[in-house]
Amino acid sequence: MALAMYEFLEEFLRPQVAAVLEDCVNQLAVLGGVAPAAIKDGGESTKLLVGDSIGQAVEKQRELEIEYDRLLREREDLQMQGGSTRKPLGARVGYEDGGFLSFRSSNDIEHPSARLDENEARIADVARRLKRSTQDLVTNLRQNPSAAENMVKMQGERQHVQDLIADVLSELDEEGGFGTIVAAMADALADRASLKETIDKEQNSREMVQQLAQRCGEIEQEKESQIIQLDETIAQLKDQLQQTKARVGDEGKYIKKEANVNVAVAFKKSNQEVDESTNKIKEMQRLAAEEATCHNEVCEFLKKNYVELSKKLGEWTDKQEADTTAKDEELSQLKSDRARDLDLLTKLTDKYNAYEKVCIEDRKRREKQKRQAEQAVRNLAAAVKIQSWWRAMLVRHKLGPFKAKSKKGGKKKGKKKK
Repeated sequence: MALAMYEFLEEFLRPQVAAVLEDCVNQLAVLGGVAPAAIKDGGESTKLLVGDSIGQAVEKQRELEIEYDRLLREREDLQMQGGSTRKPLGARVGYEDGGFLSFRSSNDIEHPSARLDENEARIADVARRLKRSTQDLVTNLRQNPSAAENMVKMQGERQHVQDLIADVLSELDEEGGFGTIVAAMADALADRASLKETIDKEQNSREMVQQLAQRCGEIEQEKESQIIQLDETIAQLKDQLQQTKARVGDEGKYIKKEANVNVAVAFKKSNQEVDESTNKIKEMQRLAAEEATCHNEVCEFLKKNYVELSKKLGEWTDKQEADTTAKDEELSQLKSDRARDLDLLTKLTDKYNAYEKVCIEDRKRREKQKRQAEQAVRNLAAAVKIQSWWRAMLVRHKLGPFKAKSKKGGKKKGKKKK
């Protein structure tokens, strides 16, 4: 039943499929006859359609590249004129050839710096435009890689499809099957799988290239940052070198001036010492002359007075002898007077001792009498006190003459009381 149905459908649909395939072959033949010029003239007519836009893009990119190269050369010239590192206004710029230092005004330094900033801004703008132009050109080329080749390729594929359909029609008429189209589909699927594998490999390669490019960009940024740091370090070292050179030059000038001043001071001091020594020598010579004059005058004076002093010496010698004799006699008289006075003193001393002994005995006797009188007074006072005390005791206790007298009536009163 199923086989019969299949055979019925096959016989019923075969004429329709054949008609459709024949119609496709006719339309493809008509399409091949429409654009034969694109194949015959080698694609020149097609190039004219897209060549203008691509040529304009390429020309624009070439102009931007020329402008970019010119700006780069201008930046190198400005860097050579003003230095790779910008310094603050009014800074001192040193030339390293020979160590000499020169000074530039703020206008000379500010002008190259401004031009260098403007040049860098223009370079950035041109680089941005060049990048955008390159992207546009790549996009255009991707969209229109080759017009002639595309046309030839399209005609080849059209012819292939036309031949394939013709073979299917002949096979359908002869054998009544579709083996040719099945084989063509298998070949197309194999080609498609191979193409897909190639595209995957290309995609992986592109990703790897992108990763490597990204890594290269990172490395380039690191290198640029390192270069910038090294440039800053070099600039700082150059500034330090210039400052050191300036300081060394100033110190050298200062030392030279100080040495000149020290030499001048030493020369002046030595001249003053020489003048002082000359004045001292003159003064010593004057004093020596005065001393010689005084010595001569003293010698003359001594010679003159020597005779007078000799005479006076004789007179004084005679006077000394006479005075010595008179003093000896006076001394003998004094010795005799002294012996006489000593005898008198001995006698008076004995007499004084005797008087003193009598006075001492009299003084002792008077003191003894005085003590006896004082003792008698004390004894009398003590006796008076004792007598007063005893009399008071007798009165208090009613003893002796102060005893109370007894009365007769007293005894009776006493008995009555009892």
